[in-house]
Amino acid sequence: MSNFSSIGDLSRSFQLRLANYNIKSRIDTLVGEVTTGVKSDIAKANGGDLSQVNQIEGRIEALKTFMMNIHQSTTELTNMQSTLTAIHDIVAFDGPSILAGSGTGSHNSLLIHASQAADDLEVVVNMLNGSVGGRFLFSGQQTDAAPLVSADQMLSQIQAAISGATTVGDIVTAVDQWFDAVAGAGGFLDHTYTGSDNGRAPIPIDRSTSIGTDLTAAAPEIRETLKGLILGALAWDRRDSIPTTELRDLMEISGTRLTTAASLLTDLRAHVGMQEQATARAKVRNESESAALQTARSNLIGADPYETATALKEAVADLQNIYVITERISSLKLTDYLR
Repeated sequence: MSNFSSIGDLSRSFQLRLANYNIKSRIDTLVGEVTTGVKSDIAKANGGDLSQVNQIEGRIEALKTFMMNIHQSTTELTNMQSTLTAIHDIVAFDGPSILAGSGTGSHNSLLIHASQAADDLEVVVNMLNGSVGGRFLFSGQQTDAAPLVSADQMLSQIQAAISGATTVGDIVTAVDQWFDAVAGAGGFLDHTYTGSDNGRAPIPIDRSTSIGTDLTAAAPEIRETLKGLILGALAWDRRDSIPTTELRDLMEISGTRLTTAASLLTDLRAHVGMQEQATARAKVRNESESAALQTARSNLIGADPYETATALKEAVADLQNIYVITERISSLKLTDYLR
């Protein structure tokens, strides 16, 4: 009889250990579900069919890519808009100011405006050569290089181009020809603009919308702005020899060009603003769709917090019951048993 009793004790001990292991595993599973909010066996929860889950998760990943593209586009467009606004503010002030001074201003006051134009040329060129995160904004697809040579280099190139000009009209014509020359003709596009011929390639920001920009520092609106500033800078460069009449004529043309450029820059800013608006709308659409997909995903793989908490409470109670039984059988302490 003692042998049968020993076998029974061993069997009972094994069964208790097995039950203890199973309950502890169950507790670990339930704790994981409470922590992550996701069912431990997704396939079982969906009857073995994971196609809908995979489709939803694939769409969520696509939306993440769209949102990354939106972040990049928003950053670049915002900084482009800020740059254009700052340049517009400079030009919108300089144009009328120069025109007002060219009518009745003295030689010295005209030179003050010319000096300001030269300083602003450097400021504007530096703005156009700005970068964000190592990407130059106005270089088109060639984002790793500044789009323009320095203001001093630009002025030297223009001086060489107008070396044979003898009148204000000749100077203005030579400047126009330099800036308007097509690629390969040896003008602005060949020597001054160092960016890409193509604008930024479009990138998808939602299912049906892609955002790119053809805006570079070679845009006609930018070149018109640079023309006005260059004419003023040339007047300042010739300050020791230029007659008052020629100075007045040159500054008047500079002021007229800058006034026109201010209007062109307003149109350019409006175009960038439309792209910003399109990007913002795509962001709202993506966020709305993402929220709906997250809800659908949760319905398929999410663990009900109330049910999981209840099951966890019951499993802990079962473990405590096993301890009570084990203690009665072997008089073990809980701390000894759980080691």
